[in-house]
Amino acid sequence: MKEKCYEGSIDQFLNLLQSKCEQRWKEYLDSSVKQYRISVFQDVANSIDHDFSCYFQLKHDNRVVASAYASSRNYEVLSKHFEYLCQSLKSVEFSISKATGDPPDLAFVLAPECSDILRKKLEINNIIFIDTLQEPHLLDLSQENKNIDNNATRYVSAININTAKKDLIQQAFKGTRIREPMIDEILNNRPYKDLSELLSKFKSKFTNNQKNKLQEKLKKKEICFQMDVFLCHNSQDKPEVKEIAAKLRKRGISVWLDEEQVIPGDSWQKVLEEEIESDRIRSAAVFIGENGIGPWQSREKEVFLQKCVQQNYRVIPVILGTCKVEPKIPLFLQSLAWVDFRQKQNPEPLEQLIRGIKQG
Repeated sequence: MKEKCYEGSIDQFLNLLQSKCEQRWKEYLDSSVKQYRISVFQDVANSIDHDFSCYFQLKHDNRVVASAYASSRNYEVLSKHFEYLCQSLKSVEFSISKATGDPPDLAFVLAPECSDILRKKLEINNIIFIDTLQEPHLLDLSQENKNIDNNATRYVSAININTAKKDLIQQAFKGTRIREPMIDEILNNRPYKDLSELLSKFKSKFTNNQKNKLQEKLKKKEICFQMDVFLCHNSQDKPEVKEIAAKLRKRGISVWLDEEQVIPGDSWQKVLEEEIESDRIRSAAVFIGENGIGPWQSREKEVFLQKCVQQNYRVIPVILGTCKVEPKIPLFLQSLAWVDFRQKQNPEPLEQLIRGIKQG
């Protein structure tokens, strides 16, 4: 018997969600007073498991005013999945009624079956159920839509070299004649600040033609070099932060750590500003230990928060496990959902941090 599941590709999955977002946000997209546009959330090319993620954003004057989240299962929606969805939406501050008067956020769950009781619970919690057995999977991918921000539709081509799995890297390098052993070396030496850094690490191993091909792919936005998270920390806490960074890398998270991303002699504050300005960093984890917030960490925070306000990026306060006293959490962080490595919670603090980063 054929398994009941969503059988479409990532492009078809996104186009299905796009059509649902257009229906729900129609009054805003059709508004003659304000101009709204739907944009695809960054780096969704790697969201191949459809576990839970932000997929689309509604923008007005380049400001994110609403987000669309989704989760997909290839089996019937169960109570544990419903509870997980509610927790995930709470962690991203999902809201359908905003004090600012902005449009509502959207939440979808895609599955082949759902009981009447759970459908009612989803409805009460403003989660929209999409029956994948009743939806057309083959949508016209070539039809241009006037409401879609084409500059943001990265899911079709832009593959993040710092986080993509091997099969996607191979797809990204198609036509360059870069062979599998070289791809393995590239994977083992991630992350890279940009293409220049990648080429400099392996300068004797790329032909001029291969370098030109990669430059062309970067220019066409077929590849990109984004970092998942900037680790904002007091230098006295660096050993503990480095341990957490190593665990994040093992889970496929690319991190920005000053001693690794800055060439000796450069001003790392200047380099950080350049990284933020270029949109290569997607979120920040602000680590707080016994030593408090260092003087430069406060400046990093100020620069990054300005970017967060503009682009709706995520800031995650993190209390380190070695902190023996009650830390003084800065006022600007107190309203944010934070992770406490002193507590053995369920889920574990590392899992909470990873979830927060991926939703950034």
